[in-house]
Amino acid sequence: MACTDHARCPKPVPVPVHVPVPRSPIVWLTSARAERIEITRDIAASPEAVYAAISDVTRMGEWSEECHTCAWHDGFDGPTVGAMFDGHNRNGAHEWTSQGKVIEADPGRSFTFEVSMMDIHYATWGCRIVLASRERVAGAGCLIRR
Repeated sequence: MACTDHARCPKPVPVPVHVPVPRSPIVWLTSARAERIEITRDIAASPEAVYAAISDVTRMGEWSEECHTCAWHDGFDGPTVGAMFDGHNRNGAHEWTSQGKVIEADPGRSFTFEVSMMDIHYATWGCRIVLASRERVAGAGCLIRR
């Protein structure tokens, strides 16, 4: 679920990639209902490690409040442009399945997918990964913009 009240959006905090990420609305969303929401987070991990975590859609349930499970469609087993997957979602008593299509997969740099349901596109979710300066993150690290 995306943050729609900018005054209440969570403040960026370091999140290690090797442990489960807390469930929080840390995403940018582009759809007919919202223009664009972008959150930047410091991550104490290499861009390659961050990309491996965010592009593994089967881990989506670790950090999404709505999407509890994702599975690649037959013929796809990883994040390549054009790969399709199902996202199984719930919000209270409501459950639904949406379809994701990878539109950008640049290891260590970016991962983006479109989301649709019944052939209607309603959101684009993605991440940009950049190296962080040592002043921002102790040791090796990067910034993630979602």
